[in-house]
Amino acid sequence: MPKPTDFPYRLESDRLVLRCYEPGDEVALVEAISESLDSLRPWMPWAQAEPTLEQFRAWVRRSRGDYDLMTNFNLAMIDRASGRFLGSSGLHRFDWEAGRFEIGYWLRDSAVGQGYVTEAARRLTRFCFEDLAAYRVEIRAEADNTRSRAVAERLGYVLEGILRAQSVWGGRARDMALYSLIRSDEAGRA
Repeated sequence: MPKPTDFPYRLESDRLVLRCYEPGDEVALVEAISESLDSLRPWMPWAQAEPTLEQFRAWVRRSRGDYDLMTNFNLAMIDRASGRFLGSSGLHRFDWEAGRFEIGYWLRDSAVGQGYVTEAARRLTRFCFEDLAAYRVEIRAEADNTRSRAVAERLGYVLEGILRAQSVWGGRARDMALYSLIRSDEAGRA
């Protein structure tokens, strides 16, 4: 599968805009992380301390560079109606030659339970299969993270198994649930 020469800076769904991070986004990003730090801390190694504007200003810059180099696609998740920053999603750890992509996501606490992450993951899944000609799309979540795992299950992803001690941080090994859709799956055509 050839690597495309261009990648859109913006995708839309019914309620969301998923777009490349831009200078200035660090303010909304830090606000959302601060609001949600206690909820993110168990699952996200980068969410262990109070975020700073300087830290995330640099992250936004790196994220934009990675996007332009087509090595990692971090996307701001924005409410279409209000313009409010809701969280982040994106495509990570992909392999252009194999046509494999992994979707990641997190959401601020005040937006949880409204279907935003499912909508974002559905849009990215469709984008992978329709626009990137993906053969395989994955979602990984810590085995104990039932909310994150429920997103993959709602979208018809198949649980392939639990990867034991797949990640180690915070002083402990973490098991990861691996979900996938492949091009031939009926759900992958939605």
